Amino acid sequence: MAFEMRLFRAHFGTASHISFNASSIIRHAAVASHLTLEGAIGGIARLTKRLVEIKLGAYCEKRIPHHVRDQVRLSYVIRGNSVTLNEERIAFSQPGTWVTVPIAQFRYEDNGSWGLFCSDRNSKWHRYHQAKPSRDLDTLLAALDADQTGIFWG
Repeated sequence: MAFEMRLFRAHFGTASHISFNASSIIRHAAVASHLTLEGAIGGIARLTKRLVEIKLGAYCEKRIPHHVRDQVRLSYVIRGNSVTLNEERIAFSQPGTWVTVPIAQFRYEDNGSWGLFCSDRNSKWHRYHQAKPSRDLDTLLAALDADQTGIFWG
């Protein structure tokens, strides 16, 4: 168990924002040996993908207050090595239709770290230089929340 915990912390940083138990780590022992992109299914290893789902699911849940979720919500899409965080709003001219706007993108890099990217007006992604790549996704989520330049949240 200690080895799996060290491996988990070395790959994902602190485990303070997610809950898991030793049996879930042991259950994924076969996947834990492939935490890099080698042997990954669809770009990101299964264990990495599951932890991204947990962390971003919690982030999306806490970011938008309950009383406005019928008007605005956050979602994410995992595609290959990237995870795109989106804001969804009801279309002004078409009630009942949701419009999706990409907010940020996290990219899993070959060295096991995550990079944070912002989109320009042409929907091209650029590295966000105010946040250094990190093995801890929570560090990049904190940089996204801080948004020192206003490029993510305006």
